[in-house]
Amino acid sequence: YYSAESPQFYADQIQGHYKMILNKDLPTEDILYQSEKKMGLSTTDWAYALFGRTIDGIIFGGRIFDTAGSLNVRYQTGVRGHLLMTINQGTAPQTAIWKIILPQGMYGDDEPQTFTIPTDIILTKIN
Repeated sequence: YYSAESPQFYADQIQGHYKMILNKDLPTEDILYQSEKKMGLSTTDWAYALFGRTIDGIIFGGRIFDTAGSLNVRYQTGVRGHLLMTINQGTAPQTAIWKIILPQGMYGDDEPQTFTIPTDIILTKIN
């Protein structure tokens, strides 16, 4: 609960894009997935493809749009999912668990429901 007059707690909010790179900084570097691109068939850039918040700085929850798969003009945001990222405290180098699940609910017959981006990985912090 947040009220400007009497805040009950504070949360850090994150909005951004994602990119997965194979062989980073090597001559064979290849971008596998990138959310920063035009929205659908328009000339409008995505403002962000993932957003969410954390209250404790350890567990982040939010929404992500998988724009990496084939475009369906009726569903230009791609596959939407719930994103949960949890920092593993005390690991060196620091790691985090990244999980994406398909939200429950009704879907159109042709609405995309299969993610192209990874849905269950461990991220490792590098400099």
